[in-house]
Amino acid sequence: MKVKSNSNQSIDILCILIAMLLLLLTGCSEQNENEVQSVNKEIGGLRFLVEYQPSANKVEEEGNGIEYFKIRLEKTNDLDIVRHLSETSGLTQEEVLYYLSYRLKDDIFLEQGEEKKESVLYHFERSYDLTKGRVVNVGFEPADKDKKITLLIDSELLNVGPVKLKF
Repeated sequence: MKVKSNSNQSIDILCILIAMLLLLLTGCSEQNENEVQSVNKEIGGLRFLVEYQPSANKVEEEGNGIEYFKIRLEKTNDLDIVRHLSETSGLTQEEVLYYLSYRLKDDIFLEQGEEKKESVLYHFERSYDLTKGRVVNVGFEPADKDKKITLLIDSELLNVGPVKLKF
């Protein structure tokens, strides 16, 4: 009977660890349909950073699943978006903040096929000028899991035309 040396045992252990790591990485390569999905789009000097969290991640057993979107609006040149929108629209900064807080929800839709849904949940995160961008959380009634969805932002104040973000 032949006894392996310590260097041979170390090589065997290393090979086993590498094989386990590869197996783990390839086993996790499929995208879970319930994972948060992100889309980034730049248009007209504005950056839209959107995270979509399918309703399956929320409490559905009570029948209140909601399609959640976290939308971060920024200027591509790192200027404050509220100040920029105020300067380009002729509105005061307070009026822009009011629009973002209450009226932007009327300009955001969820499209699926020919259907266009309005939001059922809307929350503007007030950052008190600590950040240059602004975050809006929007929720919609559950979408059909078999069809692709598109988030549509059609705001005259943003002045970039309809923005479609596909998930």
